[in-house]
Amino acid sequence: MNLQTQIVTMVAEVLKLDSGQAQDLHKDTDLISYDLNSLSAVELIVRLEQHFGIEVDDEDLLIDRLASIAKLEQLVFKYLGTPEGSGAG
Repeated sequence: MNLQTQIVTMVAEVLKLDSGQAQDLHKDTDLISYDLNSLSAVELIVRLEQHFGIEVDDEDLLIDRLASIAKLEQLVFKYLGTPEGSGAG
């Protein structure tokens, strides 16, 4: 399972999306339009931290930095030290 798929799965679980809604999630989908809010963002960060073994700094907890799959991927890459486009995940 690649990184994007793992993140989409976590987002779908946190936002309680059905399978059809989850399939509509793409890299640039605005997650706020799927009801991402401060509480669900914190839950999502906790899941990302536990799943990938990372610790996200407070400066990265702004909702606009978490509002798409692409931004969440960038966040995980930042803490894993994995360059984008490497195919890791």
